[in-house]
Amino acid sequence: MMKEVINITIGGLVFAIEKSAHTKLKQYLEEVAAHFKSNEAGDEIVADIESGIAEKFKAKKRSLTKAVTLGDVETVMIELGQVQDFDDEEAEEVNKNTETEAHTGIKSGETRRLYRDKDEAILGGVGSGVAHYFGVDPVIVRVIFILLVFWGGFGLFAYLILWVIVPAAKTSAQKLSAKGKPTNLGNIKNYIEEKIKTVPTKTIGQKALAFPVIVFGLFVGFLQQVWPIARKILGAFLLLVSSGMIFVFSTFFMAVFLGQFEFMMDPKSAEILDQLNVSQNEIQVMALSVYACVILPAIFIFLVGISLCFQRRVITGWLFGILAVVWLLALSFTVVKVAEYVPLVSQTVYTIEETIKQNPNHEFYMKLNGEDLWDVGLELE
Repeated sequence: MMKEVINITIGGLVFAIEKSAHTKLKQYLEEVAAHFKSNEAGDEIVADIESGIAEKFKAKKRSLTKAVTLGDVETVMIELGQVQDFDDEEAEEVNKNTETEAHTGIKSGETRRLYRDKDEAILGGVGSGVAHYFGVDPVIVRVIFILLVFWGGFGLFAYLILWVIVPAAKTSAQKLSAKGKPTNLGNIKNYIEEKIKTVPTKTIGQKALAFPVIVFGLFVGFLQQVWPIARKILGAFLLLVSSGMIFVFSTFFMAVFLGQFEFMMDPKSAEILDQLNVSQNEIQVMALSVYACVILPAIFIFLVGISLCFQRRVITGWLFGILAVVWLLALSFTVVKVAEYVPLVSQTVYTIEETIKQNPNHEFYMKLNGEDLWDVGLELE
């Protein structure tokens, strides 16, 4: 059944919406506007409620190409709550219930999202944003960043990267989502009123500190504007490099295990190398370990490239954990074996040098698929 669709702008975003859904949404917003008309912050509350609705439509993957349905509007209305449910006393009760859910872990229906919190910011709001996301005190996160600064400057680097890639929470809906609180009429109303009551006053020192922060903020804003294009270019580059690494090393590794390399050497060289007492199985295990050390980072880079190009999260926590554990095991094994083989190889090189001196008429050679790897011949004058 064909349904009439129109385009609307809400919360600064454009959506296609079924006409029946638009009628329902328009009626709902008119009731909201009428309810908060007498409130001194009414216009700001209504604007933030519209932004919250837009965020919820966006989370449902609605856009100009996928229309908002009547069911979507009804679901959002249930999540936000009806106007008559949020007079002053009931709004306070709802807020208490929300805080209880946040502290007890009871399902609140809102997914916590990572934003920078500029309201509680010292610099860019990264520390407070990360703290809200993990539900810890911002002081703890800031101390961790400071400690990491003294660890090769990693803390400063990580802070600046997060400042660039993590968006700031601008609307009340985003600020509530950052703290894991439901975006409903009561919470939005309480947040706006509390923000109006607690207008911060800045000292001279804070104003002086704010200038470089503002300048860097403008720079960050510029980077965020170009990031959608830069992200795809960087992702394509990482995909190209990692694909090449995977192809080259996998091809070489398979060739080794399938016996595509034929080694030939003179009898004396073979006799010397036999003294290493390294079996074919040990060589294959060592080759597999080296392969894992190289290929696992290449796979990780490949997945990062996919994430950047297509904006899809393909690296989950458990996948990253598995890759990291296997890579660390392979690296540890390789380091141990290399340390074990170094004295043997050093002794073998010394033996070869002495044997060459003692056998000046003998030709020492080693060939790989007919190509010379090593060819030494000494003749008496």
